[in-house]
Amino acid sequence: MLSSSQATARRRLVGGLLILAGLLLLASWGIRAYILRLTAPGDPWLWVHAAITLVSLAAAVWLLHLGYRTLTRRIGAADGRWLAAAGLWILAIGLNRLVLVLTKPDPNPRAHLHLSVLFIVIGGALLGMAWLWKRLLPA
Repeated sequence: MLSSSQATARRRLVGGLLILAGLLLLASWGIRAYILRLTAPGDPWLWVHAAITLVSLAAAVWLLHLGYRTLTRRIGAADGRWLAAAGLWILAIGLNRLVLVLTKPDPNPRAHLHLSVLFIVIGGALLGMAWLWKRLLPA
């Protein structure tokens, strides 16, 4: 059993990590939405890219919301399942980008590689938090 100060410190750490992940994803997918707007007239996959961008932006906003709710003690067991779903989505996007960077020629592979690794790390961290959700945040 954790003491009150340990539980508060753990709650602040988890909430801060969720907010940080949400801000990073919001910034990266916000830039992607801007680039999508610039390339929209000639993009044959516009609707697919737009749907992926909107779902990813929604996941980022949800992570910010969950981080705030974690800090204010308004969380439940179902949040762990949604956290796992968001982690899987972000991990899948990161792995897909990594495969595309490694298999297709790209004029700037370093930036795409860094972003892919960032998505993989954030997705893995969210999956780890979802797996430990009950132990990380005792009621």
